[in-house]
Amino acid sequence: MISVPFLKDFIKRNLGQDWQIAGPVAVTNNSYVYKGKREGDGLDLAIKISRTDAGDLRNQYSSLVRVAAGWQEAEGLTIQRIEFFSEDPQILVTNWLSGVGLDRRLRRPWRKFPETIKACRQAGKWLRHCHAATGLQMGRVDVKTILKFAKLEANKKILNHPVGKSALKTLEMSEGFISTYEVETAFIHGDFKPSNVLILDRSIAGIDINCEERNVVILDISHFLNHVLLNTIGRKHAEACSEVFMSGYGKDLSSPALSWIRISGLLRMWSLNADFPQALICHHQNRKIIAALEKLSSDVAGRI
Repeated sequence: MISVPFLKDFIKRNLGQDWQIAGPVAVTNNSYVYKGKREGDGLDLAIKISRTDAGDLRNQYSSLVRVAAGWQEAEGLTIQRIEFFSEDPQILVTNWLSGVGLDRRLRRPWRKFPETIKACRQAGKWLRHCHAATGLQMGRVDVKTILKFAKLEANKKILNHPVGKSALKTLEMSEGFISTYEVETAFIHGDFKPSNVLILDRSIAGIDINCEERNVVILDISHFLNHVLLNTIGRKHAEACSEVFMSGYGKDLSSPALSWIRISGLLRMWSLNADFPQALICHHQNRKIIAALEKLSSDVAGRI
C-alpha cells in the first residue's frame, strides 16, 4: 500500500499546492480510496489507488473520459470529474462527491419514501443519460456467452433445486427466441447498482463506471433491478422502486430479453449465496430470488 507521505508529495507534484490526505477511507474490490483536501480553499478530491495489476483504474479512467466527452448537462444529474490519472503507479483522482448511497435508503425505504422514489427515478434518468453519452445503437443480446457463463457459474446446490433447474432450462429453451430481439446498445456502466448511485444535495450521481465494451443496455438495467430486489426491505417497496427507475430510464418491465438476462443474473447471485447457507441475509435473499425466478421464467416461457 502506498504511504500517505508519498501520496501527499505525488499529488502536490501533479496538481500543485499542499494537500491533506486521509485514509484509506474505503476499500473496494480493485482500489484503496483516500480523501484529499487542498489547503487554502478546502477543495475535496477522491484519490483511488489500484490494488491489482488488472488495469481496472485504467478502464475506469477511459470509461469516464468517454462518458464525459458526450455528456449533456441536465438538471439533477452529475458525473465524476477527472482531475488527474497516473499510469505508474495507477492512481485516479476525481472530485469528491459527498452523498448517501441509494442502497442505504433502500434498506429503510419507509423512511423518507417519497425521496427514495424520486432518487430511483433519477437513477433511471442518470443511466439513460450515461448510455446516450456514448452513442446508442441497435444490436442483439449475446445469448451464447451469457448462457455459457450462467452454466459455468451455477452452483451444484442451485442446479439440484427444482426452481434452479427450471430457470436454467428456460434460458436454454428460449435462447433462439431471445437472440432475434433487437435491443439498444451502448458503452455500458458495467456495475450499475444502488451502492454505486449517490444521492447528493440537489442531484444524483452514478459512480465507478468501469466497462470498456459496447453491449446491450439491459445488462445495466437488469443488474440494477436485481440488486433492488435483493436489498430493498418489503416487496411492495421494491416493486415501486423498480417501476419508477424504469420510468426514469424510459422503458417498461415487460421485455422478455430483460427478463431473460435477469434470470441469468439471479442464478449467479443465488450461486454466490449458496456458499454461505447459514447467513441470515443470504437466506432472506434466496427466498426473494426463488420467487423472482419463478415469475421471470414463467414470463419468458409464455412468450416463446
